[in-house]
Amino acid sequence: MGLKIQQREANTERGTSKNGGKLGRRRSAKAERAIVDATLELLAEGSVSELTVEGVAARAGVGKTTIYRRWASKLPLVVEAIRALPELKVPNTGTLRGDLRQILAALVKILRTSPLGPVLLHVAAESRSDPELREAVSEHLALRRAPLLEVMRRALERGELPAGTDPDTLTELVAGPIVNRMLFATGPIDGRFIDVVIGTVLEGTAGMAGTSRRRRAS
Repeated sequence: MGLKIQQREANTERGTSKNGGKLGRRRSAKAERAIVDATLELLAEGSVSELTVEGVAARAGVGKTTIYRRWASKLPLVVEAIRALPELKVPNTGTLRGDLRQILAALVKILRTSPLGPVLLHVAAESRSDPELREAVSEHLALRRAPLLEVMRRALERGELPAGTDPDTLTELVAGPIVNRMLFATGPIDGRFIDVVIGTVLEGTAGMAGTSRRRRAS
């Protein structure tokens, strides 16, 4: 009996008891979540170049070996952290204005409740001078814009935007004021502000298209 008890205790310590596998996986998942969260926090506070595995380990409360068992270097850890950021969903209200109201309200919520804004700002800025970083994160940065681009493309197909409108430019014009106001705290971000942004961009786009048509006709 004593030997069996000792064996169970030894197995538990090694994580090989009957439930040891599940316990080990839960601990592993918890550690990975802590590491990714710590990476996001540090990226929000500073640049990628300032990020260190030692700093992440200290913030996450794990050893460096725990990080290196999962990620070979800092770069794949940064990519993993970006992938963990919340994503926008593509709305389907049936109108461009309705879709934009929903998706911009969702963007505001994400910016308020996650480190998305400062993380992407720091990573995008540094990737301009770091080819390796740019190659690693470019696809994931592009995915962040994909839902807004889809909204613009569908509006073009429905005829809600003038033919020839550039969805990429329109996406930047719509999202830019929201991100700018959030990062630099230049004023409140509420439904009224979102409507002003949408109205200004869409009316400006329609006005430019009308001017172009008149010039071609004259």
